[in-house]
Amino acid sequence: MYDGWAYSNGAFTRSFDVTGGTATVRISGGVVSLVSSAARDGYTITQEQPQPQRLVLKFLKPGGRYTIVDCHWWEGRPYAEVSFLEP
Repeated sequence: MYDGWAYSNGAFTRSFDVTGGTATVRISGGVVSLVSSAARDGYTITQEQPQPQRLVLKFLKPGGRYTIVDCHWWEGRPYAEVSFLEP
């Protein structure tokens, strides 16, 4: 529906399969929440939620390599950005 987001029962969901692991995110009523996550071997996951409309997941590997999944409820629709950093 919106850039990979599925809509059902009043909520948007999307799964992400990135270098450091997997995560499924849900947005309902403009509030973003984590449904599930799993890190790949050698990675850890941190979760930050600076406001109810935004969730940031970081898949970190020792040595500075990481992937960020940044999900928002923005301008009345779901939005996600995935970025990678290699040292």
